[in-house]
Amino acid sequence: REREREREGGGWIGGARCAELTRDWPIQSSDPTPGDPWRLRCAGTLVEARRPCERSLSARVEPPQAALAPLASAPRGGAALSALLAALLVEQKVVLVSTDPRRLAAAAHSASSLLLPLRWTQTYVPLLPPLHDAVLCAPFPFLYGVLSAQSVDLSTGVVCFDLDRGSVDGKLLAPLPPALASLLERTLRAPPSLFAESQGCDAAAQACLAVTTSLLRGALDLRKEAWAGASSDGGELERLDEAVDALATAFIESKPKGAERRFAQLLCETATFKEWAGHAVQPRDRWPAWMAEFDRLAATDFGGGGEAAVGRRTTVA
Repeated sequence: REREREREGGGWIGGARCAELTRDWPIQSSDPTPGDPWRLRCAGTLVEARRPCERSLSARVEPPQAALAPLASAPRGGAALSALLAALLVEQKVVLVSTDPRRLAAAAHSASSLLLPLRWTQTYVPLLPPLHDAVLCAPFPFLYGVLSAQSVDLSTGVVCFDLDRGSVDGKLLAPLPPALASLLERTLRAPPSLFAESQGCDAAAQACLAVTTSLLRGALDLRKEAWAGASSDGGELERLDEAVDALATAFIESKPKGAERRFAQLLCETATFKEWAGHAVQPRDRWPAWMAEFDRLAATDFGGGGEAAVGRRTTVA
């Protein structure tokens, strides 16, 4: 519909009609493909940005190692980055804190990209206005950017990550299982160079991608059985829901008892996992491009760090 209105001469930018604005303030904008630079000129002022890729695994608009420093910087950033990824994966209440409001938006966007190929589906406010700090007590998962002057009550289940001091405060529901935490540390020190760092996929991005890939690889191997076993009597949506539930159950049961199974249970309860699983269980010809890209990446063995090897799918030892 937006494209049709553009052809009619109305013009749309960011989903907002700008016919009124352009009468006095001429606006010129490019229409780049995802990941390419984007420029908007308004009354002589040029605004440059980069259009985000649709869940691209090979590019980051905000490179995590810079946006989340020192939380994501090796060597001492491994533990903090592991805690941040764990909190996001199980959908805790996550707060990023800094004295600089300019850092918070970039850090929040970068933090959400650590989940790829998963997508953060809960409340997301990169810069929370001071007068709205009451929502820090909300009873649902969120990812907020908060100025240091605002008080954060950790007793409500919030996990607070200080971007200026590189510290973590609050209690995790579950840390990353030891094998995944070790994989993150190794990959952060010796990234496999699967993607070009010029696209923002730096060591921190690749370390988190190694973890999510190793974590979800087992679920991807179980998807066919989940879809085939789901009944089609109730319609397509009912079959999809049934397949997602079956995949989650099989994925949890495939994990050894202890920390790995506990983490898998918490992960499968999240809307983030269920959204991903809704794509994963469907036949390949229905997959979006990013899902096919992840399927190819899932054949990568990240176990040794350094140069990653592509071959048979194996779980993290």
